[in-house]
Amino acid sequence: MDTEATPTGQAQEMFARAPILDYDELRHDLDTVITDELSDDPAAVTGATG
Repeated sequence: MDTEATPTGQAQEMFARAPILDYDELRHDLDTVITDELSDDPAAVTGATG
């Protein structure tokens, strides 16, 4: 296992190029997927008949 420290400048360069997340857009996308995947009627998913 390599335990050598990464120089600060190199670490900053790696993170500086990381994409910035738009949390509002991510939340909207997740809500859309979940809404599309889940049924309004739980019985339709589970097969329960009452």
